[in-house]
Amino acid sequence: MKTPQELVASIREYTDEVDAAFIEKAYVFALGKHGTQLRESGEPYFTHPLEVAQILIHIRMDQETIVAGILHDTLEDTETTVEELKAIFGERVTRIVDGVTKLSEFEGMSIAVKQAANFKKLILSAASDVRALIVKLADRLHNMRTLQYKKRWSKRQLIARETLSVYAQLADRIGLAEVKDELQDIAFKELYPAHYNAIKFRLKELYQQEEPLVFAISEELSNTIKSDGIDCKVKGRLKTPYSIWTKMNVRGITFDQLSDILAFRVFVDTKAQCFQVIRAIHKKYPVIPGRFRDYISTPKSNGYKSLHTCIICSLGKRVEIQVRTKEMHIVDEYGMAAHWNYKMVTKPCECSW
Repeated sequence: MKTPQELVASIREYTDEVDAAFIEKAYVFALGKHGTQLRESGEPYFTHPLEVAQILIHIRMDQETIVAGILHDTLEDTETTVEELKAIFGERVTRIVDGVTKLSEFEGMSIAVKQAANFKKLILSAASDVRALIVKLADRLHNMRTLQYKKRWSKRQLIARETLSVYAQLADRIGLAEVKDELQDIAFKELYPAHYNAIKFRLKELYQQEEPLVFAISEELSNTIKSDGIDCKVKGRLKTPYSIWTKMNVRGITFDQLSDILAFRVFVDTKAQCFQVIRAIHKKYPVIPGRFRDYISTPKSNGYKSLHTCIICSLGKRVEIQVRTKEMHIVDEYGMAAHWNYKMVTKPCECSW
């Protein structure tokens, strides 16, 4: 298990606004409360809140949220009271932990009910502090990462379906794209293992064949854009198994018929440069009709901003391109969590994908 000092060091990679004593106090408190409790894997239960805290650190959350992540199961699974938490950790942290506990009450309800009225109630339950919802999603993500330790197949299936129908949608609603993608892929693997394994095999095969192609297209796009006097960074990847499976189902086509598995992102410094990049790309390459989307002028409801287009590159490949600033990328990766990122992050954020 990570030590409090290691957690603090991880937080300091993106901000200096951290109270080491406060983190250690939460660590010692939760460790003492969970005591000898074990997870189904046989590991000490305390490993779970620590992993939740590390997910929150990965998405660069503020100190109060990370502390709430460490404490998030103390009200539900130990004799800890709201009054005790409030006296030791303050009103705001306690409100987050209490919100996570209330959200947990929705687990076990039928998916049909969750998809109806209670889906909205989940959002409203966290409305007093959306960070409770972010902690709950981190909690679900770690539970999905350890889903294999659930012995009953029917229980794993129920959790996976619940994750797809509720938690992945909630992550999407608040813009946590990375969390949403991982939740979907793990649930997909549990529910449809044959389809998942087939797509993973094809993707691995494709990547081995086309890794040089991804590099070549990235270089070509970068040179095209820079020749117009715009400094940029280009990154390419293959799409996720779940997103590919969804496209195959929606379009009624096979893997071999998919023509837009390759996707690229262009990072620039300003909003004006985003539009300049699109002009430079459209000037050089054939454009797929009807595939341009301007989510900068009209952002998505979760705050997502980017320009999308689809072209035929000089190598004859059909590729999707997203153009955004680094700030837009932070919102795409972290959604509502980005509101705390903007307030507290004091060190540079390297765009990853």
